[in-house]
Amino acid sequence: AQEMYRRIFSMKFLPPGRGLWAMGTALTEDRELYAALNNCAFVSTAEIGSYQAGVAPNDTGNTIERLYAYPDPKQMTPADPFAFTMDASMLGVGVGFDTLGAGKVIVKKPKEAHNKKTSNSKIVIA
Repeated sequence: AQEMYRRIFSMKFLPPGRGLWAMGTALTEDRELYAALNNCAFVSTAEIGSYQAGVAPNDTGNTIERLYAYPDPKQMTPADPFAFTMDASMLGVGVGFDTLGAGKVIVKKPKEAHNKKTSNSKIVIA
């Protein structure tokens, strides 16, 4: 620990900037968004076709925690990989992804309604 202290204060070594930016702040201490300490992440869409439409785990309000807490794809919705990507990106985390789920989920255009203010969009698992 003393060697680390000496190197930090002689500017020969520094912890990652993300840790310097977020560690010990309200972001991690109060909001518990520890994902902000990650430099990068990856999300796969390979199992997106096996998701059960309308079945979702108990929502904690934090998609990142939900993905870690419920790793079984059958408990996630088709939107979860994209929600994870958005949440992580907003915390400054670089997110890589694959396209293995391409064509497995079809988002249908809303039907033309008599009242233009309403729409009936649906997600259909192919």
